Amino acid sequence: SFSQREYLQRHHKLMHAEKLPYRCSSCSLSFSQPDQLRRHYQIVHDVERPYHCNVCNR
Repeated sequence: SFSQREYLQRHHKLMHAEKLPYRCSSCSLSFSQPDQLRRHYQIVHDVERPYHCNVCNR
């Protein structure tokens, strides 16, 4: 469930829309345009993260 209508709409658009042929191989989100997928991947999955927690390795 969602606390705001906008969150539900975003979820529906990202996960259940019919014409989203470009799917991220890392998290399975889908997009309608290849540039959206490219941007998503760069922002979410291709981020350099040089600092790690020495307690939990995150």
